[in-house]
Amino acid sequence: MATVESVNVLVTSVIGDECLQQIAEVRSKIKLTDASGLLRAENRGDSASKEKLDALLSEVEVIFGLWLPQNVTSRAPNLKWIQTMSAGVDRFLDTQMVQSPVILTNVSGIHATPIGEFVLGLMLMFAKNVPMHFQLKQEKQWTRLPPSILRSKTVKA
Repeated sequence: MATVESVNVLVTSVIGDECLQQIAEVRSKIKLTDASGLLRAENRGDSASKEKLDALLSEVEVIFGLWLPQNVTSRAPNLKWIQTMSAGVDRFLDTQMVQSPVILTNVSGIHATPIGEFVLGLMLMFAKNVPMHFQLKQEKQWTRLPPSILRSKTVKA
């Protein structure tokens, strides 16, 4: 049986130390590099950061992030997989990406619960007129406002 060498993973978005640690702990053979700062600097036109990022891209096999370096498939000859942090991947589907053997995956569905909770929170906030209550509180006016009730109402998309 062949021994698996380390897998070179490049993170291109700021995800925090806890998330970086979780990725690194998946397997001892993961070589994890946070290149989020280099990508931001390259996007601002920093040529030194571009050179450093090119060196990392020349060896990377997996990229994880919300943002990708320009011309990523030509700059990363060993790239096998890109895991985006977004549900949609349309913005990454240029001709070069489509014609490459790189597997591009998304996180479709992962945001369903947080978005649902966010929408429910906003529904309650507006039904109870929270923005106006907050404004009146700031103005030290203690006016009662009639609340709406959500019961028996329907949300339509």
